[in-house]
Amino acid sequence: MKTRILSLLIIIGIGFFTSCDKNDDNASQFDNLNGTWNLKKIHGGFAGISTYDIGDITWTFNVLNNTVSIENNIMTSIELDSGTYDYRIEQKEDQPTLYINNIEKGAIVMLSSTRLKIDFYSDADGFFTELEK
Repeated sequence: MKTRILSLLIIIGIGFFTSCDKNDDNASQFDNLNGTWNLKKIHGGFAGISTYDIGDITWTFNVLNNTVSIENNIMTSIELDSGTYDYRIEQKEDQPTLYINNIEKGAIVMLSSTRLKIDFYSDADGFFTELEK
């Protein structure tokens, strides 16, 4: 009887130690998103490539409270207005997808410690936004 109880406790203990929360994996996967990013260029569509100087438009992600503060110093019609917005990243068709204020902004096609590239799903125009730290 004692061996059955001990065996059951061991199995339950192993289950607790090996189980993981999907949100923890997702959060750690995007930890390098934290910090200030400078918009470098938007390319695609009929307009070609628009390039920006450091400080023209910045996105500051706070992964602890899931907000992004955007500072838009040149007020383009393509980018969001200055302000602080909620954001989340969800898997959509096996692609991490960025939502800002519950609006889908596009797929994160590349994220490193210094580069972020977002595909804005414009099938006809093929817009991509690139940011750098």
